[in-house]
Amino acid sequence: MIGIRQSRWGTGPPTRGQTASVGAVSEGWSWAETQPVADAYQAEARRLVAESIVAVRYLNIDYFTDRYRHGEVGPRPVEADEEWLEPTWRHPACDTIDFAVELQTESGRRFTVSWENPGNGEGLGLREIPALGNPFRENIDIAVWDVTQRSGWRDLVGRPVSEVVLHYEPWDDAGALWCNWITVEIGVQRVEFLLAEGQVDKPDAPEPSANNVAVVFRPSGLPAWLTTRAE
Repeated sequence: MIGIRQSRWGTGPPTRGQTASVGAVSEGWSWAETQPVADAYQAEARRLVAESIVAVRYLNIDYFTDRYRHGEVGPRPVEADEEWLEPTWRHPACDTIDFAVELQTESGRRFTVSWENPGNGEGLGLREIPALGNPFRENIDIAVWDVTQRSGWRDLVGRPVSEVVLHYEPWDDAGALWCNWITVEIGVQRVEFLLAEGQVDKPDAPEPSANNVAVVFRPSGLPAWLTTRAE
Protein backbone atom coordinates (compact mmCIF):
# COMPACT_ATOMS: atom_id res chain seq x y z
CA MET A 1 0.00 0.00 0.00
CA ILE A 2 1.13 3.57 -0.44
CA GLY A 3 2.73 5.25 2.52
CA ILE A 4 -0.12 6.89 4.42
CA ARG A 5 0.23 10.30 5.97
CA GLN A 6 -2.46 12.59 7.25
CA SER A 7 -4.24 14.39 4.44
CA ARG A 8 -4.36 18.17 4.25
CA TRP A 9 -8.14 17.77 4.46
CA GLY A 10 -7.90 15.52 7.52
CA THR A 11 -9.49 12.68 5.55
CA GLY A 12 -6.74 10.23 6.44
CA PRO A 13 -5.77 7.35 4.16
CA PRO A 14 -7.21 6.73 0.70
CA THR A 15 -10.53 4.91 0.88
CA ARG A 16 -10.52 2.99 -2.40
CA GLY A 17 -7.58 0.64 -1.91
CA GLN A 18 -5.07 2.20 -4.32
CA THR A 19 -1.54 0.90 -4.47
CA ALA A 20 1.48 2.94 -5.36
CA SER A 21 1.09 1.91 -9.00
CA VAL A 22 -2.39 3.34 -9.44
CA GLY A 23 -2.38 6.62 -7.56
CA ALA A 24 -0.79 9.61 -9.22
CA VAL A 25 2.77 8.95 -8.16
CA SER A 26 6.13 10.68 -8.06
CA GLU A 27 7.13 13.74 -6.20
CA GLY A 28 7.08 16.57 -8.62
CA TRP A 29 3.46 16.32 -9.72
CA SER A 30 2.07 19.55 -8.28
CA TRP A 31 3.22 20.25 -4.71
CA ALA A 32 5.83 23.02 -4.68
CA GLU A 33 8.46 23.64 -2.04
CA THR A 34 9.05 27.16 -3.37
CA GLN A 35 7.33 29.73 -5.58
CA PRO A 36 9.71 29.11 -8.52
CA VAL A 37 8.70 25.42 -8.49
CA ALA A 38 5.04 26.41 -8.55
CA ASP A 39 5.78 28.82 -11.39
CA ALA A 40 7.40 26.00 -13.36
CA TYR A 41 4.30 23.81 -12.97
CA GLN A 42 2.15 26.75 -14.04
CA ALA A 43 4.31 27.30 -17.12
CA GLU A 44 4.03 23.64 -18.08
CA ALA A 45 0.25 23.65 -17.64
CA ARG A 46 -0.05 26.76 -19.83
CA ARG A 47 1.36 24.80 -22.77
CA LEU A 48 -2.27 23.79 -23.19
CA VAL A 49 -3.16 27.40 -24.07
CA ALA A 50 -4.03 27.87 -27.79
CA GLU A 51 -4.35 24.10 -28.20
CA SER A 52 -7.74 22.66 -29.18
CA ILE A 53 -8.93 19.68 -27.14
CA VAL A 54 -10.24 16.90 -29.39
CA ALA A 55 -10.45 13.96 -26.96
CA VAL A 56 -11.13 13.61 -23.23
CA ARG A 57 -10.76 10.40 -21.23
CA TYR A 58 -11.62 9.64 -17.61
CA LEU A 59 -9.55 6.96 -15.84
CA ASN A 60 -11.63 5.28 -13.16
CA ILE A 61 -11.60 2.22 -10.97
CA ASP A 62 -13.00 -0.67 -12.99
CA TYR A 63 -16.03 -1.26 -10.79
CA PHE A 64 -17.59 -3.77 -13.21
CA THR A 65 -14.58 -5.93 -13.95
CA ASP A 66 -16.51 -9.14 -13.24
CA ARG A 67 -19.18 -8.18 -15.74
CA TYR A 68 -17.16 -6.78 -18.62
CA ARG A 69 -13.68 -8.30 -18.38
CA HIS A 70 -12.99 -11.72 -19.82
CA GLY A 71 -9.43 -12.34 -18.75
CA GLU A 72 -8.02 -9.17 -20.29
CA VAL A 73 -5.29 -7.30 -18.46
CA GLY A 74 -4.76 -3.57 -18.69
CA PRO A 75 -6.92 -0.51 -19.36
CA ARG A 76 -10.44 -1.46 -20.51
CA PRO A 77 -12.19 0.98 -22.87
CA VAL A 78 -15.83 1.33 -21.84
CA GLU A 79 -17.88 0.38 -24.89
CA ALA A 80 -21.06 -1.43 -23.85
CA ASP A 81 -24.23 0.67 -24.17
CA GLU A 82 -25.48 -0.87 -20.93
CA GLU A 83 -22.47 0.42 -19.01
CA TRP A 84 -22.94 3.92 -20.41
CA LEU A 85 -26.45 4.07 -18.97
CA GLU A 86 -25.02 4.70 -15.49
CA PRO A 87 -21.48 6.08 -15.76
CA THR A 88 -19.49 5.59 -12.56
CA TRP A 89 -18.22 9.17 -12.79
CA ARG A 90 -21.62 10.87 -13.06
CA HIS A 91 -22.78 12.98 -10.12
CA PRO A 92 -25.36 15.79 -9.95
CA ALA A 93 -22.75 18.34 -8.87
CA CYS A 94 -19.79 17.31 -11.01
CA ASP A 95 -18.04 14.58 -12.90
CA THR A 96 -16.11 12.70 -10.23
CA ILE A 97 -13.06 10.72 -11.34
CA ASP A 98 -11.01 8.30 -9.27
CA PHE A 99 -7.64 8.68 -10.93
CA ALA A 100 -7.13 11.07 -13.82
CA VAL A 101 -8.48 13.11 -16.71
CA GLU A 102 -6.51 12.96 -19.96
CA LEU A 103 -6.86 15.76 -22.51
CA GLN A 104 -5.68 15.15 -26.07
CA THR A 105 -5.20 18.08 -28.41
CA GLU A 106 -5.58 18.48 -32.15
CA SER A 107 -1.80 18.59 -32.52
CA GLY A 108 -1.50 15.21 -30.74
CA ARG A 109 -0.24 16.47 -27.39
CA ARG A 110 -1.57 14.88 -24.20
CA PHE A 111 -2.09 16.53 -20.84
CA THR A 112 -3.14 14.80 -17.63
CA VAL A 113 -4.91 16.17 -14.57
CA SER A 114 -4.44 14.00 -11.49
CA TRP A 115 -3.60 14.06 -7.79
CA GLU A 116 -0.42 13.65 -5.85
CA ASN A 117 -0.39 11.05 -3.09
CA PRO A 118 -2.28 12.20 0.04
CA GLY A 119 -0.10 13.39 2.87
CA ASN A 120 2.67 15.87 3.39
CA GLY A 121 2.73 17.25 -0.15
CA GLU A 122 -0.57 16.30 -1.76
CA GLY A 123 -2.19 18.34 -4.48
CA LEU A 124 -3.71 18.52 -7.93
CA GLY A 125 -1.58 18.93 -11.04
CA LEU A 126 -1.83 19.37 -14.80
CA ARG A 127 1.19 17.96 -16.61
CA GLU A 128 2.00 17.49 -20.28
CA ILE A 129 2.24 13.71 -20.15
CA PRO A 130 -0.08 10.86 -21.17
CA ALA A 131 -2.05 9.34 -18.31
CA LEU A 132 -0.89 5.82 -19.06
CA GLY A 133 2.75 4.95 -18.66
CA ASN A 134 3.54 7.93 -16.43
CA PRO A 135 1.29 8.32 -13.41
CA PHE A 136 -0.25 4.90 -14.14
CA ARG A 137 1.20 1.62 -15.31
CA GLU A 138 0.20 0.79 -18.87
CA ASN A 139 -1.03 -2.66 -17.80
CA ILE A 140 -3.16 -1.53 -14.87
CA ASP A 141 -6.74 -2.81 -14.73
CA ILE A 142 -8.74 0.41 -14.97
CA ALA A 143 -11.79 1.55 -16.90
CA VAL A 144 -11.20 4.24 -19.52
CA TRP A 145 -14.25 6.35 -20.37
CA ASP A 146 -14.04 8.40 -23.58
CA VAL A 147 -16.25 11.37 -22.70
CA THR A 148 -15.33 13.52 -25.70
CA GLN A 149 -18.95 13.73 -26.85
CA ARG A 150 -20.53 13.36 -23.42
CA SER A 151 -21.05 15.36 -20.27
CA GLY A 152 -20.04 19.02 -20.45
CA TRP A 153 -17.21 18.29 -22.86
CA ARG A 154 -19.57 17.88 -25.81
CA ASP A 155 -19.75 21.65 -26.43
CA LEU A 156 -16.07 22.34 -25.73
CA VAL A 157 -14.08 19.97 -27.92
CA GLY A 158 -12.54 21.47 -31.01
CA ARG A 159 -12.27 24.93 -29.45
CA PRO A 160 -8.93 26.48 -28.42
CA VAL A 161 -7.99 26.82 -24.77
CA SER A 162 -7.63 30.48 -23.84
CA GLU A 163 -6.14 30.21 -20.34
CA VAL A 164 -4.98 27.73 -17.69
CA VAL A 165 -4.54 28.71 -14.03
CA LEU A 166 -3.18 26.56 -11.22
CA HIS A 167 -4.53 28.16 -8.04
CA TYR A 168 -1.67 27.81 -5.56
CA GLU A 169 -1.90 28.76 -1.90
CA PRO A 170 0.46 28.44 1.09
CA TRP A 171 0.99 24.96 2.49
CA ASP A 172 3.04 25.99 5.51
CA ASP A 173 4.96 28.89 6.99
CA ALA A 174 8.18 27.81 5.29
CA GLY A 175 7.06 28.95 1.84
CA ALA A 176 5.77 25.68 0.39
CA LEU A 177 2.63 25.82 -1.78
CA TRP A 178 -0.05 23.43 -2.87
CA CYS A 179 -2.78 23.39 -5.52
CA ASN A 180 -6.25 21.89 -5.12
CA TRP A 181 -8.00 23.83 -7.89
CA ILE A 182 -7.21 24.27 -11.59
CA THR A 183 -9.13 26.44 -14.04
CA VAL A 184 -9.10 25.77 -17.79
CA GLU A 185 -10.78 28.46 -19.87
CA ILE A 186 -12.12 27.58 -23.31
CA GLY A 187 -13.38 30.78 -24.88
CA VAL A 188 -15.70 32.38 -22.33
CA GLN A 189 -16.44 29.06 -20.62
CA ARG A 190 -14.52 27.64 -17.68
CA VAL A 191 -13.86 24.07 -16.64
CA GLU A 192 -12.86 23.76 -12.99
CA PHE A 193 -10.81 20.77 -11.80
CA LEU A 194 -10.95 20.30 -8.02
CA LEU A 195 -9.20 18.00 -5.57
CA ALA A 196 -12.64 16.74 -4.58
CA GLU A 197 -15.36 14.20 -5.32
CA GLY A 198 -19.12 13.99 -5.60
CA GLN A 199 -20.81 12.19 -2.72
CA VAL A 200 -24.12 10.37 -2.94
CA ASP A 201 -25.58 11.99 0.17
CA LYS A 202 -24.45 15.50 -0.87
CA PRO A 203 -25.83 16.21 -4.35
CA ASP A 204 -25.33 19.99 -4.38
CA ALA A 205 -21.53 20.32 -4.51
CA PRO A 206 -18.37 18.22 -4.49
CA GLU A 207 -16.63 17.62 -1.19
CA PRO A 208 -12.86 17.83 -0.57
CA SER A 209 -10.99 14.60 -1.25
CA ALA A 210 -7.26 13.95 -1.32
CA ASN A 211 -7.42 11.29 -4.04
CA ASN A 212 -10.14 12.19 -6.54
CA VAL A 213 -10.68 14.74 -9.30
CA ALA A 214 -13.97 16.62 -9.61
CA VAL A 215 -14.79 18.35 -12.90
CA VAL A 216 -17.21 21.28 -12.65
CA PHE A 217 -18.46 22.94 -15.83
CA ARG A 218 -20.47 25.76 -14.23
CA PRO A 219 -18.53 28.29 -12.16
CA SER A 220 -21.73 28.88 -10.20
CA GLY A 221 -21.46 25.26 -9.11
CA LEU A 222 -18.22 25.79 -7.19
CA PRO A 223 -18.54 24.53 -3.59
CA ALA A 224 -18.78 26.91 -0.65
CA TRP A 225 -15.38 25.89 0.66
CA LEU A 226 -13.87 27.26 -2.56
CA THR A 227 -16.07 30.20 -3.53
CA THR A 228 -14.46 32.60 -1.08
CA ARG A 229 -11.21 32.13 -2.98
CA ALA A 230 -12.97 32.45 -6.35
CA GLU A 231 -14.33 35.92 -5.59
